[in-house]
Amino acid sequence: PVPERKIQESINSIEEKISNISNIEIDAEQIGGLVMDELRDIDKVAFIRFSSVYREFKDIGEFQAQIEDLKR
Repeated sequence: PVPERKIQESINSIEEKISNISNIEIDAEQIGGLVMDELRDIDKVAFIRFSSVYREFKDIGEFQAQIEDLKR
């Protein structure tokens, strides 16, 4: 389980980064990237789950590549 405090800190961090982007509109792709950055630090399994949907993994090889990247 991830402490509520850590989740709130991550949400605040994402919101702050979005606020600092000078564009009036922000792409969903940018928001997804920010969420993935936070998840990578919080929970590796949640990161893999989110990235598999966000990046639309097509096969097991994409999962393996993402997992290998996390190990580095």
